[in-house]
Amino acid sequence: MILTGWGMHRTLTKAGFPAKDYLVDRNPVIRKTVKVTSGYLALRSEMAYDDANEIGRLNTGDIVQIADSSDSTYWKVYSERLGKYGYVDKNYLQ
Repeated sequence: MILTGWGMHRTLTKAGFPAKDYLVDRNPVIRKTVKVTSGYLALRSEMAYDDANEIGRLNTGDIVQIADSSDSTYWKVYSERLGKYGYVDKNYLQ
């Protein structure tokens, strides 16, 4: 379904389509692309390297949404392909 000029809005009980002219995007979505030279980038449940906290595998070319980039090493991301939030080493994102 293509709705030019309209945006989706949901509440707890109803959904509707207000005109986009009345919507304000206060937090634009930032997307990054995964780039690893070999293997995969681990999606982790914690901001630390540990085999036990690996919850998914991201491949070169996968797109993630940045949820929190405040840490100097691990960023919280959302993988649409996996349908999961987790942490990745930011040095493998472009």
